Amino acid sequence: MDVSARSGGLSGVTGVGRTVLNRIRIAIKDIRDREEQDLSLSPQARQAHLLEFYEKYEETVEVLVDGAQFGPTPELEKRYAGMKAYMAESYPAIRPYVLAYVRLSLEDEEFGLKAAGKGCDPFEALTAAPDLATFLQYDDGHMIARIMRTREALTLYSDHLRYLLARSE
Repeated sequence: MDVSARSGGLSGVTGVGRTVLNRIRIAIKDIRDREEQDLSLSPQARQAHLLEFYEKYEETVEVLVDGAQFGPTPELEKRYAGMKAYMAESYPAIRPYVLAYVRLSLEDEEFGLKAAGKGCDPFEALTAAPDLATFLQYDDGHMIARIMRTREALTLYSDHLRYLLARSE
């Protein structure tokens, strides 16, 4: 057995690349664990949760875009803190489902490392910074692309739920 086989095939991967690969493995495990735990969650219940999450997600996007345009005003800072708290509480429940549809990027990991000291997926990157001023300070120019990729993942997940609902009728 060669060294790369014993090390999980990561012998040539270092730094952020290793972090991304490990996060992908964790995400896959999260999905499998969630499937075992939440088989009782109906597509209707998952769709209701997605709808609530999507509304808050859009509010988060609005705060980020307004912050980029107007700067971190006290009102936007307050709204960012509220969205950050909501996402921290609600995202873990939906994460295993939407990660299957999101296009991951090294930029998300790097942004999370700079802004919050930890790697993150694109959803987490939107609220990784402790406050809006820090988010804007470390904005890497990928915010719009990150928003588009997360919005695409939510749309694909929603399409999947609609398919499951139609199939069950």
